[in-house]
Amino acid sequence: MQTISMFGPMVATGVDLTEIDAPPRRVRAILAMLLLEPRRSVLRQRIGDELWGDRPPPSAAGNLRNHLATLRQWLNVRLRLAPQLTTQGEVVSLRLSADVGFDLDEFRTALDAGRNARGVDPHEAERCLDRAIGVRRGRPFQDIPCGPVLSATGVLLDSLWQAAVEEHAGLLLWLGRHEQARERLQFFVAEHPTRERAWTVLMAACQASADTAGGLAAYRAARAALNDELGVEPGAELQAAHRSLLRREPIELPWQPMDAPV
Repeated sequence: MQTISMFGPMVATGVDLTEIDAPPRRVRAILAMLLLEPRRSVLRQRIGDELWGDRPPPSAAGNLRNHLATLRQWLNVRLRLAPQLTTQGEVVSLRLSADVGFDLDEFRTALDAGRNARGVDPHEAERCLDRAIGVRRGRPFQDIPCGPVLSATGVLLDSLWQAAVEEHAGLLLWLGRHEQARERLQFFVAEHPTRERAWTVLMAACQASADTAGGLAAYRAARAALNDELGVEPGAELQAAHRSLLRREPIELPWQPMDAPV
């Protein structure tokens, strides 16, 4: 199966899993816009706005034709696809065969499956969320020049990924895999220190491991990070977890998959 990956630096692989050289940066941006659309069709004007904003150069139309020709050649020669890039009037369309995978589709499919399974089969939900988390190799569209569409989409994807990490850790904790949840979250909060929900689940994991001191230390670290980076105090959820630790009461997470582990 051939793959195109953009959750991080762009990487493409052929049917033999060997890595293929990526196209030029602006061509990558066009490819990203096409792949993000469910119908794989985008207006020329939207592509131009993404590439040049509200100040396109006089040569923009010719440049876009050249970029599309380069993309078509890359698809046909590097990925060895039959001609799939078409233009009809103002619409540019991309048709990919079923044996070409796109990592952002994989991420969203696994995330949706995990969330849908959470109240039915927590074990399956955990596996699906773990797959979703594993798709990320870095910031979305990391080596692509991003205009308004790709910038906003990148922010959304990163937010969804962060939420998936927190939800996955909550499932690990609920399934009794306390140390695994704790290890994952310790790395996560080091990179995302203002994610209050992650700190809450980390404190719950410490509590489940009979490490009240570790939970209280996590709360102090969270409070310091929120004060230093955002100038705010912890929110209600994190404060409630702190009170539960001090009272030696179970920390209640905002979402539980079922009434009892299965």
